[in-house]
Amino acid sequence: MTKRIKWLLTSVLIAVMAVVTVFTALNVNTAKADVQTLTGTKAQTEVTAKVDLDSFAVANTASIRTEKPNGIRFLTTISQEQANALPNNAVFGTLMIPTDILNGAELTIDTAKVANAKAVVYSTNGDNYEYVTALVGSKVSDGNFNDFAETYYGKEISARSYVTYTYTDSEEGAKTVTEYTNTVSWSIGQTAGNLLSKKYNTLTPEEITFLKNAVNAVKEVAI
Repeated sequence: MTKRIKWLLTSVLIAVMAVVTVFTALNVNTAKADVQTLTGTKAQTEVTAKVDLDSFAVANTASIRTEKPNGIRFLTTISQEQANALPNNAVFGTLMIPTDILNGAELTIDTAKVANAKAVVYSTNGDNYEYVTALVGSKVSDGNFNDFAETYYGKEISARSYVTYTYTDSEEGAKTVTEYTNTVSWSIGQTAGNLLSKKYNTLTPEEITFLKNAVNAVKEVAI
């Protein structure tokens, strides 16, 4: 890939693309009307060391937001017990960037031009908290968002979630740390094919049409 194409991809998918966080089962308008912030429950002084977050992970799959604005979505999970053990200054989020631009480097909050979505809406699933982060199209003048451009349906997006929090060490005082999940990489085309293969019988006719069109769009670009 040439530097010019890399620059173009960076501009389209990172510089001008917007990030929204929504419930899996709710549309964006409902999510905006029912904002909750995922954070810890302890006072900073109550937390005197790093919290064990071995349940914190991004699912090794992706889903597709088929309603407007459409885009690719990643699911993050953490146990309620471990999340609640964090101080109430904890900030959760998900990082997203085109995989080929990452070029093998570690994905962190300091990665240049990374899309950083804060987890402002979450849901409960059994003993876990979950949040879904979607990468959609660029923001338009009326405050809404464009769809994810079909031209890039074949481009993998790498996603990694994080939580940043400050605790109080008994000897050193306030310490701020950022803990990360695993990193996963999916494209809209890959995700569409996966969903059609594994969940065809549970999809609506509208969803099937969208996913088939996504797969065909990738084939057309490849040709």
